[in-house]
Amino acid sequence: MLLVANILLGFNILLAVLMSGLILISNSKKRTNRTLVMFILAVMLWTLSNLLANVFADINKSLFFARTTLIGASLIPCTFYIFTKSFLNENLSLRHLLITGILPFAIIVTTPANLNIKSIEAYGFNSVPGFSYYVLLLELIIYIGISLRKLYKRSR
Repeated sequence: MLLVANILLGFNILLAVLMSGLILISNSKKRTNRTLVMFILAVMLWTLSNLLANVFADINKSLFFARTTLIGASLIPCTFYIFTKSFLNENLSLRHLLITGILPFAIIVTTPANLNIKSIEAYGFNSVPGFSYYVLLLELIIYIGISLRKLYKRSR
């Protein structure tokens, strides 16, 4: 079962690299394309961290990569929100981007701590999440909710 999961994660990473390259080759000057690539690369970073956490039998290495999954996971909702604003041709000032990045930055800072993942077994099994994962859930609800609301309102 773990082998199948790792093959799927590897395929996801390869697909993300190919999609990002094709999008940038097609038109790298379009803001929407650049923000879509940011979103895809955030997903790829999260997937790569999951794959590496699943590969190691050494608990310390598995714990290290399991904790790095929080980086990609906290960037996914934020980059989706930025992509949504870009897709809808809304303003994306530097000030707005900095404000948008405060919550993901706060989550990323906790990556090496027990606030992230407290413990794990070999090959990434039975991880025990810390407080940061509850903050991540809040981030997901906020950014994805706002993005979907914006997309829904625009489609009407």
